[in-house]
Amino acid sequence: MIFDDSDKDGQLVLEKKYSNKLYISSNLAYITALIAIFNGYFLNYWVWMYTGVTSNMYWKDPKYGAKRNLDIWMSLTNVGIHFCLLHYNYYECNSFYYPYFFFYMGLSSYSNALLFGRLFKSPSISSTFHLFFHLFMNASAISLYTC
Repeated sequence: MIFDDSDKDGQLVLEKKYSNKLYISSNLAYITALIAIFNGYFLNYWVWMYTGVTSNMYWKDPKYGAKRNLDIWMSLTNVGIHFCLLHYNYYECNSFYYPYFFFYMGLSSYSNALLFGRLFKSPSISSTFHLFFHLFMNASAISLYTC
């Protein structure tokens, strides 16, 4: 696998009691997709729809394997596309303060999720920070589309 150790294939990444909130928060991608299409950002609509589908598939049964790799790849693609579009001034924003703020909060949340998840072995705290990652990244995109 691209992002996983193949020895872990099929093993549970996160217990159901922690992954349920991430499964529910994955549905925010569909709201972000609707906001993107209503504001004329058609590429972003498709990116968020695919991100939502892969995220829902993975967090419904969070095991190491192909679904996890697809979710990670789609999330990285989503962030990369937004970076490229920002670089080429695709968005009609007067100020990028709020989108950047939410984006950096999302990245710091994800970093903390990795830190607490791997270093301290705390799935409760790790999943909470990952939930913040979902919230802040969607807020960042929504603020880009509506600025």
